[in-house]
Amino acid sequence: MAIDALTAHLGALGGGPGAVIALGTGAIAVGGDGRERWHRVDGWGHLLGDRGAGAWIGMRGLETAMRAYDQIDAGGTALLEAARRRFGEPLTWPSQFYTRHDRAGVLAGFAADVAQLAATGDPAADAIMALAGQEAARSAVAALSASPEPIIAATGGVFRAGGTLEAQFRSTVAMLRPDAEVRSPAGTPLDGALLLARRVAAGEGHTHVPFIWVNR
Repeated sequence: MAIDALTAHLGALGGGPGAVIALGTGAIAVGGDGRERWHRVDGWGHLLGDRGAGAWIGMRGLETAMRAYDQIDAGGTALLEAARRRFGEPLTWPSQFYTRHDRAGVLAGFAADVAQLAATGDPAADAIMALAGQEAARSAVAALSASPEPIIAATGGVFRAGGTLEAQFRSTVAMLRPDAEVRSPAGTPLDGALLLARRVAAGEGHTHVPFIWVNR
């Protein structure tokens, strides 16, 4: 058994060294040599981390929208209107979000609205997507500490949206680790799971808590 982020790493890098950042509802980066050394960054949930992920983007979008509603910063007006269309009047938002067990997923749903507004040139939404790319890059670079080679791949639906987030991700990686190579994923987490299964069957896989558990 292995955590999803590790099979994503094995799939994206073909079992080789480097770091992989996965951006979906949440965010987690894993770096390593592909076999024995592993290092995790983030994946702490939307209250403590998941920096740059869908829930993180959605939360930043709603915070900006609420500032516009409070007449503190009109820059979030477009985000306020988008949030109204999705969630109704802001007075209802606290009761909608604070008691929900699926809050992260609901917040991540609003990330699509933020990304769409960013694509149309809204400055506030674009700034959020840029910051998401920066945060994802910082996590990926930090995960490289366990890798003998500076190779990075990014996966997940949020990253595949491209645009400002991807551009800022690449430029931030280049600033923090000029020697790093950003690659497209070579495969999927399923490919990684199959690779790990073959290694275990060949006697090459070993337990490495909290990443891999092998029962023989």
